[in-house]
Amino acid sequence: MKKGLPKVLVIMSTFNGEKYLKEQIDSILKQKNVDLTLYISDDCSKDKTVEIIKEYQKKYNNIILHINEKNKNFTYNFLDSVFEFKNSEEFDYYAFSDQDDVWLEEKLIAGINKIKQVGENTLYCSNLKIVDENLKQYDIMNRRRKKQYKSINIISKNIATGCTMIFDKGFKNIVTQYYPNNIYLHDYWLAVIACLTKDCHFIYSEDDAFILYRQHSNNLIGQNKDKFKKLNNIIWSKYNYDLSTLKLINQYIVGFESVVKDEYIQIINRLQNYRKFKNKLYFLLKFKTLNKISFKVKILFNKY
Repeated sequence: MKKGLPKVLVIMSTFNGEKYLKEQIDSILKQKNVDLTLYISDDCSKDKTVEIIKEYQKKYNNIILHINEKNKNFTYNFLDSVFEFKNSEEFDYYAFSDQDDVWLEEKLIAGINKIKQVGENTLYCSNLKIVDENLKQYDIMNRRRKKQYKSINIISKNIATGCTMIFDKGFKNIVTQYYPNNIYLHDYWLAVIACLTKDCHFIYSEDDAFILYRQHSNNLIGQNKDKFKKLNNIIWSKYNYDLSTLKLINQYIVGFESVVKDEYIQIINRLQNYRKFKNKLYFLLKFKTLNKISFKVKILFNKY
């Protein structure tokens, strides 16, 4: 235990991650100015992932390993890990980690300092440095977002990448008040809660980029460069319901209806009934959003 330092629980989800796992764990253990515990939830790996983690446990006493009885997928592997600490008051901050990136040493403390400036019940997320398999940087994830991010725009696009997320104990307590059913993307879920809920705060720091976000053939979620293919999938894919944002918004209303920020209630009501002609016209013609094209296409073709 490091006295006087913020206590942070880093939650990592693993699944067949043996190739890059050591680099990621090493970078997490090197985090500066925090009292860190690493909680790893393995989603039924069939390679040497668990073996690697157990070797680290022999050297370090701040690594906890949980092995799922059955595969959950990454969304619920992360969410269930958060709910494991629903009643815990031990940690001041929580953070998510993928299994194949590399963190810069100030990643956690930089985000924590931003949260302290805002106050309790805050979710922080940041930009990323896009790198190849050999950690050679070739891009920044998000560009041209100098405009102040309006919280309501979260209904049109998620810009919160899970591995950049850091949140305080107060926000964890709010998130664990309701367990969502059948949603896709844990980071989008948390971002919606942070943006739309009373007494919650959302920080997106475009200028912070403390993760080498590795792109390789096994990425479950990564940078999609083929914009035309992505748009085509939105319009025509018969499997698009699995990625439904409306499903997530509806789950949010079930769990948090009584604490939605007053200024967003009417818009969300319209959104839940967006297929009605007058509401469709509102979102197509009047509603301003950061992600105009794909959002309006989803609304137009009833794919939201």
